[in-house]
Amino acid sequence: MATSFSNESFRETLSSLPVGQQRRVAARFIEKVLDLADERCLDNIVKLFSKAEIAPEDLEVAHHKARSIYVDTHPGSDLAELSYPRQARHFVAEACMTCVAPIYEQAKTCHLAQKVAMYCRMARTCSIMGHEGEEPDFSNVEAAATKATEEQHAILQGFLDEVGRQ
Repeated sequence: MATSFSNESFRETLSSLPVGQQRRVAARFIEKVLDLADERCLDNIVKLFSKAEIAPEDLEVAHHKARSIYVDTHPGSDLAELSYPRQARHFVAEACMTCVAPIYEQAKTCHLAQKVAMYCRMARTCSIMGHEGEEPDFSNVEAAATKATEEQHAILQGFLDEVGRQ
């Protein structure tokens, strides 16, 4: 089956999933960027979604862990000291925090998985950027962003095939 989505169809397909399924596919997006994070509890958050049922208190604990990493990895406001690897870790933490964030059930549309996908793409993009000289090196960014997008499309298609949606 084709694994290519337009940006709009990718976003629409993700937002059409129930919140539980969005969390599961979002966790798969996060798995692809865990190599950028050095915090073990981020991996534990992803493992949380391998369970059939997730208790609300487990989500709350995972959210607090992800939030603490998010705060610890904040890149700061001094752009002279901007560290792209640190920024990548920060985006991974933000993706995890979003994945386990409380969702208000009365919301008509949820974009949890879409937000996680974007944070994961930003993490991968930051990880590729070099900053050896006076200016950042963007030469490999486009290829990395394209690859991350294609991987996410394949993950979503695989997930849809798994749950029997087309």
